[in-house]
Amino acid sequence: MSRAFRIRVSESITRVIHVDDGICAPLDLLPVLPRERMDALLAQELERRGFELDGATARRDEGDGVVIEVDIETRQVSLSVAEDREVEEVATASAIPDKSEDQGRAKLERAVQEQLETALDERQEKLRVKATERLERKLGDLRAELDGVINRVTAEALKERAGQLGEVEEVHEDLETGSLTIKVKL
Repeated sequence: MSRAFRIRVSESITRVIHVDDGICAPLDLLPVLPRERMDALLAQELERRGFELDGATARRDEGDGVVIEVDIETRQVSLSVAEDREVEEVATASAIPDKSEDQGRAKLERAVQEQLETALDERQEKLRVKATERLERKLGDLRAELDGVINRVTAEALKERAGQLGEVEEVHEDLETGSLTIKVKL
């Protein structure tokens, strides 16, 4: 008489998961002054808002994995998020083998490996979704800030250009509405 036996396989895996996402968009500035001067005004305004200049790139780390970079020469804004997280998964399977113990064990080990890989893929996808959500929230805040940057740079360029055209008699600037009136005597 033969006895039934059960094979149980348990395995754990620890892995570092890396997720990242990003978006790029152009920064549109009116060509009020020569390109080099507009670039200089843009760099000054970005630096005033906490960006660090490194050559033609202004960069700011938001502290939560989100990094904002502005290429001043190409006027491209890139927003990226990256995260590394160590995760551990455990999987267990058991069965009564219908053939030999070795074949049953090998089959269970493959099943456990598949479970682990599936679980790790699901964890990675959840982390990616969270990172993307964080990026989207920052994007909303960044749009408003970049609109302010464009308005300030354009206003400074218009004031400078008005001074080149003649004698500036009056400047009225409403920071709330963004309106700018410059009276120039030619």
